[in-house]
Amino acid sequence: MKRLVISAAIALALVLAILKLRAQSPNDDLIDITDPAAVSFSQLSFGGPVGPAGGTNAVMLFVNFQELANLGLTDTYLQVFVCLPGADPTTGTQPCDWVVENMPVLDPALLPGESAIFELPFEEPFRAISGSFEGIVLASRPKAPPVPRMPAPTPQKNHPVINLKIGKMDWNIGGLDIPPPAPINPNTIMPVFDNMTKPKVQVSKQESVQTMFNQCTPAAVANSLNFLGMTGGLMGDQPGAFGKPNTSLVGALDTYMMRPQTGCGPNMKMPCPTQTLDMLNGKMKFIADKKLNLTFNSQGMFCKPAGQNCVPGQVDVNGKPVAAPKPTAPFIMSELDKMEDVEACFSFTGPMPPATAGAHCVHVEGYKLTNGMLQLEMAHDANQMDPKKGTAPDEGGQFTVDVGKGPGGNLYFNKSGFGTAMITHVLSESPK
Repeated sequence: MKRLVISAAIALALVLAILKLRAQSPNDDLIDITDPAAVSFSQLSFGGPVGPAGGTNAVMLFVNFQELANLGLTDTYLQVFVCLPGADPTTGTQPCDWVVENMPVLDPALLPGESAIFELPFEEPFRAISGSFEGIVLASRPKAPPVPRMPAPTPQKNHPVINLKIGKMDWNIGGLDIPPPAPINPNTIMPVFDNMTKPKVQVSKQESVQTMFNQCTPAAVANSLNFLGMTGGLMGDQPGAFGKPNTSLVGALDTYMMRPQTGCGPNMKMPCPTQTLDMLNGKMKFIADKKLNLTFNSQGMFCKPAGQNCVPGQVDVNGKPVAAPKPTAPFIMSELDKMEDVEACFSFTGPMPPATAGAHCVHVEGYKLTNGMLQLEMAHDANQMDPKKGTAPDEGGQFTVDVGKGPGGNLYFNKSGFGTAMITHVLSESPK
């Protein structure tokens, strides 16, 4: 009898050891997140409330870093899977798409939270507004490495599919006058570097100034100059437009960039987007007039309408200006590595082209490399139609996107919810 008890104890110890090893294996090194206070979802209405309403597959994910820290999860990565209804009869599992890959989870002392945008992998527009969809949200254990991008993990082996609640959020962004990109196959977007991982470089964590309709371009520049503390004596966080009030930095930049005051919107009486060449020239003239001690770099083609009078961007290389007609990942990273400001502009088809197509400029506040993908953190006003909303993290005011290389070596957002979205212009300035 004593021998049997000892044998049972040994067997139990072996089982516990095996379970411990399994818990430490890569397949089980993921933790289910079911708390909606930690991770929440909102369906985006691009152009709302003046554009198309609802019915898009674009979703904003908001991650509350404090709530995750309360669960013991910091310095890790978040994975989101969207699952199609119905189980595969051969495997008994639901087909799931990996829509958010390795989103960094940071210490809440650094950032309270962050947003990311992705697209639901449904053929028909998703219409269950304020309803739910089926999926899985997982976090790696603290200090665990990123989940390899290929092949995708198979979470249903150990993690159940659950109903994820989804609300609705109006998004009204844009304000740069360039055409949308030609749609591309998202499978052609590859990492910018081969399997490279680099810790996050956090340059800033300030919220954007509140903006008005089609005002993203002067706002991105205002956010950068405000970050540098070089505002020419104007208030960097004060809303304004077309020179009013005369203390507003974004209002002054509106005038310097010659943004048209009317001619757009549903009634053609609302302000129009900024021309890319006017963005470049207006910014340089403001810096010169205010005698700001700044050097200036840019990448992209800056033009008047219909591609006229185009000027390539210039990057200072070894004391000499070099033409830079296309944005590049090394330049963006090098500027952020030097703790300098970066404004980035991108054109997009949106989830329901052509109605949701546009172009938008943001202030880039940090980056991280994960499995070769460039993860950019951006700040902007996500709702230019609401003077009191759109700049906070849980309103989409600070969000991250994965950026990879696509056709022609151009930089594209990966699985972003913006449809096909290509970075077209990058600007940066730094103290001399």
